[in-house]
Amino acid sequence: MENNIDSIPKKSNWRTTQQLELVHVDIYGPITLTSNSNKKYILLFIDDYSRKSWVYSFKCLKNKVETEAEMSI
Repeated sequence: MENNIDSIPKKSNWRTTQQLELVHVDIYGPITLTSNSNKKYILLFIDDYSRKSWVYSFKCLKNKVETEAEMSI
């Protein structure tokens, strides 16, 4: 099977127009150093529109961003 990297778009033709319209999530782990509650994985949330990133549980992230943006989803 041939792997053709040229078929993967280098840039998206679509962009979000407001905060929280699209949130990318990445997970990293297990890590050697654990948190105070012995967690070994990091969840990273990235807002596509603003490019801001947060390391929170989603519930905490949603409340924080809604408060900052004065909006509710």
